[in-house]
Amino acid sequence: LHYLYIVEWLSNMRWVFLLRHRGEAEGRVLEWKREAELHTGQVLKNLHIDGGEMDTVKLELICRTNGTKLHVNTRSAHEQNGKAEVGIKITNELERESRQGGGAERRFWPYSVPQAILVQNHVPSARQLRQPRTNKDGTSRPRPLAPIEVWQKFRHPGGYRGLWGKIHSIFIQVVGQIPEELRDAHEDPGFVGTLLGRVSAAASTRITESYKVLRHSDRKVMPVRHIEVWPPCTPEVRKYGAAKT
Repeated sequence: LHYLYIVEWLSNMRWVFLLRHRGEAEGRVLEWKREAELHTGQVLKNLHIDGGEMDTVKLELICRTNGTKLHVNTRSAHEQNGKAEVGIKITNELERESRQGGGAERRFWPYSVPQAILVQNHVPSARQLRQPRTNKDGTSRPRPLAPIEVWQKFRHPGGYRGLWGKIHSIFIQVVGQIPEELRDAHEDPGFVGTLLGRVSAAASTRITESYKVLRHSDRKVMPVRHIEVWPPCTPEVRKYGAAKT
């Protein structure tokens, strides 16, 4: 497996696509390009990609047709696309920390990489967070927007707590509830398992938000709508054990 990393320069919004082989990369870039242009209502002006890492014949034709300027960097010249390279480095570090912190093996990286992207999209950059919170006249500055807020053009009324409310740590033990639409095929609607992260909804079941949980009883990955941390205790207790009195 490989993954394709895309970052939009203005908002710092990031996307990741898991690839079975590198031949899928060009199709994924075109898919993202269509969705981005549909979302913004504008044609993409510039597209930078690393040279030698994907086929670009169809991509070059489409960019030439609709007016997008395609910049293909020299193979292995990572300094030519520094913003993306730094983002990939941060993503790999976050992925490794969350996976190792949860005691998961390396083969579970396809779950921890999307989680790393999810976290980054909901947190402003360190440079933004280091800015003063007040102006010289003592008035408060608006809080920095997270990439997802800039991209979707909204400001969450609950602040950062509201943004982070639905981001769960992965590789923790949870109780999952199977969606009602799928319960007929399962004897027990609730089960204990390991949280692997959030997933996109399946159109056939009309699930708007769901999670993937590795069920402990049979080691199957199950889609669930609601989860609860189990046992219900604070992260410090889960990490260090019961407090002594």
